[in-house]
Amino acid sequence: IKPCHVQVVGPAQPVVAAVGQDIVLPCHLEPAANASEMTVEWTRPDLEPRFVYVWRDGVELESKKHPVYEGRTSVFSDELKRGNISLKLSRVRISDEGRYRCFIPDVGDSSVQLIPGNSGHVVLQCESTGWYPEPEVFWLDGEGNLLSAGPTETVRGFEQEVYSKLTEQSEELQKQRDKLRQQQTDMETNITVIEKEMQSVEKMAEGERFHRMKEITLTAKTQLNKRKQEDENLNLQTQTILNKTTELLKKITDRKKEEPQEESQ
Repeated sequence: IKPCHVQVVGPAQPVVAAVGQDIVLPCHLEPAANASEMTVEWTRPDLEPRFVYVWRDGVELESKKHPVYEGRTSVFSDELKRGNISLKLSRVRISDEGRYRCFIPDVGDSSVQLIPGNSGHVVLQCESTGWYPEPEVFWLDGEGNLLSAGPTETVRGFEQEVYSKLTEQSEELQKQRDKLRQQQTDMETNITVIEKEMQSVEKMAEGERFHRMKEITLTAKTQLNKRKQEDENLNLQTQTILNKTTELLKKITDRKKEEPQEESQ
């Protein structure tokens, strides 16, 4: 019997994971309740199938799991009776980035945002007051390369228009990154499917095995050629966006150089 006031509770902040390492997406019942006999579903709404992990009737339902998560997700079965329904994700990949939903029917749900990266991240903030005329703010790395940053506040006139365009370019670059991440997920899924098909071929008769191997090889070749074309198109689109961003930055610099001349006139 589940108390009616039990809630599914997740973290308030995103979880940052290092690529290649294991991570826990925390989630628990509050107040603590026995979840070992409940149905626990971990999903990613942007995937199809969306299931990352399903616990039902005291066991894991592996048949529902998305192929890219096979052998990489689990719960702490001994902790379920104490309300710990956290998900352990092994060997984190860049393509694992996204929002994960922990759901228990008739109880509730909670979401966890996962951000993979090479390491943890920090937020740098710069504030400046009392300047006249208003200064420009740029972030550079140790080699002098311009870094992507959020929009500068309190920007007026010409700069407001230009910075707005820069923000739009940044959003376009993020869309390109999302496309690349989805391509990687699709590729990993295709590889998993091909591996399973290759394993099934071993059980066939010799004559049938040859023809099936040929079909699988041709299919894989077609998929690789398609992926190559998609990658080339994405690279071209990304370069176009970067070129536009460079032009806008030059426009800002040129405009700033003209300002003293306009004031002297």
